[in-house]
Amino acid sequence: MLSLARADALERRIEPCDLVALAQDVTRAAWPTARARQIDLGFEPLDESQGEVWVMGHAALLKEALSNLLHNALHHTPLGAKVTVQAGIETWHG
Repeated sequence: MLSLARADALERRIEPCDLVALAQDVTRAAWPTARARQIDLGFEPLDESQGEVWVMGHAALLKEALSNLLHNALHHTPLGAKVTVQAGIETWHG
């Protein structure tokens, strides 16, 4: 709820954002937490994205959402396990 209140207060700056770069930044920032929990944290860009995935969005809010997902993964994964963050475009063959 606090994030929603802050989102309303923030200037609505929608701009091109590279989700792969944001995911890499979030992963790097989480390394100390992963080390403390003895979790092997890695990052893998998906091949089909060629290293970049551009979307229109609010970079700070997208980064916060990715951080929350990774925080949950690190705190709900058993000690000594592996967490791999993947970002990119993947074709679904369903």
